[in-house]
Amino acid sequence: MFRPVVSSAAALVMLAMAHLATPAAAHPAGACTPVLEKPAQGAAVTPQFDVRVKVDMSTNNCQVDRIRLRVFDKGADNMVFSRQWECCDVITNRDPVVDFSIPDGELREDTTYIVSVRFYDKHIGFSPGSDPAMAEVRTTVPQYRTKRQAQGFQPMVFAVNRKGRFGHGKAGSAAQARRTALDFCDAPGCEIVSKPVRARCHALAQRTRGGYWWGVGAGGSEDAARDRAKRFCEQNQQGSCKISYTHCQQ
Repeated sequence: MFRPVVSSAAALVMLAMAHLATPAAAHPAGACTPVLEKPAQGAAVTPQFDVRVKVDMSTNNCQVDRIRLRVFDKGADNMVFSRQWECCDVITNRDPVVDFSIPDGELREDTTYIVSVRFYDKHIGFSPGSDPAMAEVRTTVPQYRTKRQAQGFQPMVFAVNRKGRFGHGKAGSAAQARRTALDFCDAPGCEIVSKPVRARCHALAQRTRGGYWWGVGAGGSEDAARDRAKRFCEQNQQGSCKISYTHCQQ
């Protein structure tokens, strides 16, 4: 279970617990614990980061009727996003019960968030007690900021299906760039993985062995874009990502 280091943010943790807490109780067999597999604690990720939740299977056949995800802005001490799923019944395997990407526009760049997940069992209440699974996440700063970002270059964007298939889009508008990227990706599960950028060069790095990791980089040169893409991809998998595609505008 990931837990954030919040020594300087006790007020936020108290706020999160105030939103989520219910009276602690003795739990019968079947109570189960959420485990945040992604994002890794302290990892820098895009504002559209993934949240993947599994179940601690140390309790056999645990019961889950509802899952609540909440995201708190650590600096502002308030909840900024929430989502709830009716779910699951009895859990008997180790597959994720939540595999969810934060929607575009909900969170900001260069911000620290606390992610909290709780299970609810209609027979016993929140499980276990008043203790959610929590993780601290820092979103990345924009990778390319120059005066030319607002003029001269067309917006570019990547789409991936998280299995190695990808598409790149460049067009006169961000909306058309997204459509082009999705058209070229052309596979089940393809989705846009970064905001359109007006950089000169754009690169995608991927790793598909043993899981899936990706990184998008932008810069004023091919080398700069490729280096940023690899560094972003290899935050948690050092030295294992390869450049899949690079495009530079003239």
